[in-house]
Formats: sequence, structure tokens, C-alpha cells
Amino acid sequence: MKIIRENFKGFLVGVVTTALIIGAVFAAPIAENITVLRGGIRIMWFGQEFTPTNAHGDVVEPMIYNGTTYMPLRALMEAFGEIVDWDGETHTVYVGGRFITAKHILVDTYEKAQELMARLNAGENFDMLMFTYGQDPGVPFSPGGYSFIRGTMVLEFEETAFALSVGEISEIVPTAFGYHIILRVE
Repeated sequence: MKIIRENFKGFLVGVVTTALIIGAVFAAPIAENITVLRGGIRIMWFGQEFTPTNAHGDVVEPMIYNGTTYMPLRALMEAFGEIVDWDGETHTVYVGGRFITAKHILVDTYEKAQELMARLNAGENFDMLMFTYGQDPGVPFSPGGYSFIRGTMVLEFEETAFALSVGEISEIVPTAFGYHIILRVE
């Protein structure tokens, strides 16, 4: 009986001590002061005041969170003259631009473009038509297509190529160079 009482005493002391420690941990007040400041923040860039704007020309306000200044990546990179592209499907920001790859069939008349579009719609091979009828002298040197970022191609071509899904073929796209049928490769 004496052994049971001594062991019980040790057990009871352990339970009470554990309860006190756990109670103290959970009873301890947890407090964190967070300071956020928006608006009225001046940004100096090489000695000149700088106002960041988005692609639409709207002012982008930086913010200070617990003493650290945060500014939207797009506004900062565009201030450096970089192209910034957002891919909503993969939630990826491409600074310097997102490269895509596209092939195209370039012809000089709308009628020829319509004829080739009809042949593509009937199931003919894009590459065969591109090599046979395309008038872009660079195609033999880039048979896999051209890889490019925004701001480097003719606007109508670029907007169409970026709007296509991989494997999708565009409608006829007129530009100053002729009429394009574009296939997005990557």
C-alpha cells in the first residue's frame, strides 16, 4: 500500500504540474501590433519624385506594412521599362515578358488566305500549307515557329497569337505585311 501511495503522489504531482504549465501557456495573452500605412507615401527615384501607375495610367499606391514598403510588382517593373505579363491559368507573373511560340501562313491576298483557311478547316496539314504557300522568307529558318514576347511583333499578329490557346488556329489576321493564319504552338 505504501508503494501505491508514493507512486500515486508522484503521479498526482505530475498531473498538477502539467495542468499548471498548459494553463499558463493557454492563458498567456497573445498580442501583435500591426501597422499598415497607405496613401501619402512619396517615392524618390534618382532624386526625383516618382508616381507609379498601372497599364491604364491609374496611380498605384504603395503600402507600408510593419515598417516594410510594398509596391505592386507590375508598377515597379513597368517603371523600369520592363514588360510584365500575367498568366491567370497558372498564376504566374512573367517579368520581361512571357515567351510564346507561333507558326503562321503569310500570304499577300485575302482571297488566298480564305482558300488556305478552307483547306485547314477541311483537315489539311498546317505545316504543309505553311511551307508550300506561305510567303514569309524566315519560315525555312524557323520551321518550329517564332518565339516572342509582347511588344516585339506587329500589334495585330501579337494580340491574336497571345489570345489563342496552344494548338488553336486563328481566323485571318490582316497586317501591313499581308494576311496571316496563326497557329499557337506554345
